[in-house]
Amino acid sequence: SETAENNYYIKSLKFTYKLTTTSTYVSGDVITYAQVTAATLSAYVFELNNVLTIDSLKINGILQTVTTTGVVRKVSLSSSLSSGSFFTAQVFYHGTSPIGTGFFTSGLNQSVLASGTHIMYSCRDSDWALDWWPCKQSITDKIDSGDMWVTVPDSTKVGSNGLLQSVTSVAPGYTQYKWKTKYPIDYYLISVAVAPYVDFSSYMHFSGS
Repeated sequence: SETAENNYYIKSLKFTYKLTTTSTYVSGDVITYAQVTAATLSAYVFELNNVLTIDSLKINGILQTVTTTGVVRKVSLSSSLSSGSFFTAQVFYHGTSPIGTGFFTSGLNQSVLASGTHIMYSCRDSDWALDWWPCKQSITDKIDSGDMWVTVPDSTKVGSNGLLQSVTSVAPGYTQYKWKTKYPIDYYLISVAVAPYVDFSSYMHFSGS
């Protein structure tokens, strides 16, 4: 990871996306809620593959200018943040995540099964998170909690980390799935998958004894 990424600690993440099973195109935004760990934070630095386009970025709700050097994205703050202070970074972006050459060879993968079924899914690898979301690539910073809100066509369902909180019709032909995890998690273990899943639910009922 970039050294400057170690100047802050991620408390929580919120993903809001539109996805399909037919491509690795992603559009939406990611909110990072973090705390400054350095004496001062003069720049917010993160990583995102440069094939993905940042539409805008806000720090504490205020639009900022982003500079790019390869996969490293940097926002120079007009006023430095002091140690221990909290801040929110929201990145709006879009683009087609790089497609690998096999079933598990890139951040987002899209495949057509022998049955003709289309599926799209992320790969849990420490080098590929930046291929689909604006991240801090450090295994020493476990993220406390995360929300994954994904809108997909009605013919598909979304799987992600944690527990499914709600399934809501948001527009004709589209449904939003909201997943939440509340346990510390490494950045590269955050996942999403879209497919025409069949939902099987079962319950274990314990006796009163």
